[in-house]
Amino acid sequence: MSKKFIYIAALLALAVAYYLISPLWNVVELNQEFPGGQTSQVQEPAAPTIEQASTDSRVESIEQTPTDPDITDSDITDSTPTTNNITEDTSTKQGKTEQASIEKISSPEPQPLPVQILSQADFVANKHEVQGQALLIQSDEEKILRFENFQTVNGPNLHIYLSADLQAQDYIDLGPILATKGNVNYKLPSNIDYNKYNQVLVWCVPFKVLFSHAQL
Repeated sequence: MSKKFIYIAALLALAVAYYLISPLWNVVELNQEFPGGQTSQVQEPAAPTIEQASTDSRVESIEQTPTDPDITDSDITDSTPTTNNITEDTSTKQGKTEQASIEKISSPEPQPLPVQILSQADFVANKHEVQGQALLIQSDEEKILRFENFQTVNGPNLHIYLSADLQAQDYIDLGPILATKGNVNYKLPSNIDYNKYNQVLVWCVPFKVLFSHAQL
C-alpha cells in the first residue's frame, strides 16, 4: 500500500470525523416570541367634552374683551349674539360629534383570535439528551409548533419531522432545526392531520437516527 493512498485515506477519515463530531460543540441559540404576544396598552388622558370646550371658550372671550366707558348698554346688546343662536350652534356641533362617535362605535376594528394551546408534551431522549416541551398552538388562522425551553446537542443535518411513527416511515418534513437551545416557532402547513402526525421528531437525516421526540 503506497504512502499516497494512506495519506488520502487519513484525510478522508479526518474530514468525516470533523463532519460527525464538530456539530456536537456548535450550540445555536434562538429565542422567539410566543405567538400572538400582547403589547402594553397605555391609556391617554380623556379629551374635554363639547360643553366644557364651549364654556371655556366663552369665558376666555369675555375675559379678553377690553372695557370702554363710551360703549353703551345698547351697543353691547346689539353686538352680542342671542342666546338662541348660541344654543342652536352648540346643539348642532354636539349632534354632529355624537353622530360621528356612534358611527365609530358601530364599526369596530376586527380583533385577532385568542391564542390556544391545542396540545403539548415533554421531549423524550432517544440517542441524545434533550430538555423542553413541544406545543401545538392555534394563533389567528394558522397553527404553529413551538419548542419551549428546548435544549439538545447538535448533529449533522438535523431536521424536524411531524411523523406518524418513531421510525420516520410516514412523516412531514418541517425543515432544518432552527436552534438547539431556546424557544423556537415552526409554522405548519394547513392541511395536516394532527391525529395521525402527532410525533415530533428531531431527526438526523444522513444517518437516519432519532435524536429525541415528543408525542402531541
